[in-house]
Amino acid sequence: IVGPGYSSEAPIIAGIGARIGIPVISQSATGPTLSNRNAYPAFYRTVPSDNAAALAIAQLFLNYNWTSCQIIYQNDAFGNGGATAITNAFLK
Repeated sequence: IVGPGYSSEAPIIAGIGARIGIPVISQSATGPTLSNRNAYPAFYRTVPSDNAAALAIAQLFLNYNWTSCQIIYQNDAFGNGGATAITNAFLK
C-alpha cells in the first residue's frame, strides 16, 4: 500500500496492512510514533521521522558552532510535532 500522506492517517492504514500482511509505505508521514516497529511492523517511509530530522538539525548547529535559533512553525499537528522534536533535540 502506497500512502497515506499524513501521520494522523498512517496508524490506521499501517494497522490494516499489518493484519493482512501487506507493507505500507508513506512518502510524507513523519510522526515519531510510527518508528515503533512493535506497533507498526509493516510500516515504512521515504522521509525521516520528526525526531530523526530534528537530531540532524541539532547536529548541524553543533558542527557550525551556532548558538541560537528561533523556531517558527504552524499551529497544527505537523507544526507542533516538529517544534517539539526540535526543542527536545536541542535539549539533548
